[in-house]
Amino acid sequence: MANLTVSKVFVGRLVQVIINDSSDTEKINWENLKPESVTVSDELKESVTEIEDGAEIVTAYGFKSSLEMTVSHLDPTEFDGIDDCEDLGEVVIKTTTGGTNSTGMTFTMTDCDQIRAFADGFKTKIVAKKSSSSATRPWTIAHNVA
Repeated sequence: MANLTVSKVFVGRLVQVIINDSSDTEKINWENLKPESVTVSDELKESVTEIEDGAEIVTAYGFKSSLEMTVSHLDPTEFDGIDDCEDLGEVVIKTTTGGTNSTGMTFTMTDCDQIRAFADGFKTKIVAKKSSSSATRPWTIAHNVA
């Protein structure tokens, strides 16, 4: 069994969350969030074909990815700006520690299918979704330059 590679763990203080619209206009730039405030998940998209002998052929053809963020900051006047990013917007999340250079990592989900903001328990919840029809996930993680 191989050990986990520490430089590949997305860890550290979330120093910045940026949400841009499709023309790269910055709508949100929040700093110093708790790491638990952001989660990312993938769902494998697949088709199932039943053939004559009753066997099933399962074909994977893409991913549906979701990013959820809940922050204590609550300003309903910002919701429209975030919702405006829905068509091909971008979410960028940066840490200051971890990564190959120990300078942090950057998560990016571009060309989102949906970005929405709403109130959740007197906090702001933001959900970004992106689907892809290939074996490539619709987000990237890069190591920050030293």
